[in-house]
Amino acid sequence: MLAPHLTVISPNVLELQSLLSIEPGTETTLEDVTKAAQTLHDLVSAQISEVPAIIVRAGRLGSYTLSSQWTGWITPYFTSNDQSRVIDPTGGGNGFLGGLCAGLSLSNGDMREGESGVRSRLIGRITVCSYGS
Repeated sequence: MLAPHLTVISPNVLELQSLLSIEPGTETTLEDVTKAAQTLHDLVSAQISEVPAIIVRAGRLGSYTLSSQWTGWITPYFTSNDQSRVIDPTGGGNGFLGGLCAGLSLSNGDMREGESGVRSRLIGRITVCSYGS
């Protein structure tokens, strides 16, 4: 089993719903994300004692973290009033993950600081403010 060797599992919300065989709704809600994250947590915790942090990337909703260190929402860089500034969301989640890795490294693994720090949100923002190739 791979899970005992992981620190973070970070699917986007559609990937997580697909993994769990949850039919996505027409409009994803905060509750959809938190329930899916909890379902994954419960499935993994039935197999191993130390569950990796689960960070669900949920686009315009932000990201949701469920971990032993911290649980909660991080707002997206662009709020609903700023969505017109998003040019191409392709790669935004991957940019976020790159920033998350840097943030976790620089914060000595502090999940909340590593995720909510400017790095993960800023790199995701830079990614969505330009056209993908």
